[in-house]
Amino acid sequence: MEQCLWFTCLLVVLAHTQAQGCSDRHATCPFWAKSGECYKNPGFMLVHCGVSCHQCLVQDDACRDLNEQCVAWANNGECNRNFQYMKQNCARACTFCQPANDHSVPHVHSDYVDENWRKYNSIHPGLARIHI
Repeated sequence: MEQCLWFTCLLVVLAHTQAQGCSDRHATCPFWAKSGECYKNPGFMLVHCGVSCHQCLVQDDACRDLNEQCVAWANNGECNRNFQYMKQNCARACTFCQPANDHSVPHVHSDYVDENWRKYNSIHPGLARIHI
């Protein structure tokens, strides 16, 4: 249950970060990040220090929505229900894009999250839809 809550927290943080634009909102963010606060205090750091915690996603031609309805579909849960289509056609709205770096901060799109979804699905079959 704790892993599911942690994952949900990360999804909320990522959604908030993308909605607000990815930036450092405090001059002290680089110092805090170097001090390990991205791991120790992710609820605050990933929202307020997105650049320093390497949470900004690549926003290029590979990360785009091919349909103007993508955001609405994503908000209605289609990223999970219709995973293959949404991954191919609505990557940006579903936040399927890869991070712009190779740092070890646990990104939402990392193998760590995929592994935890598999574990959660094996413990609670049918509750979690996995499309990995």
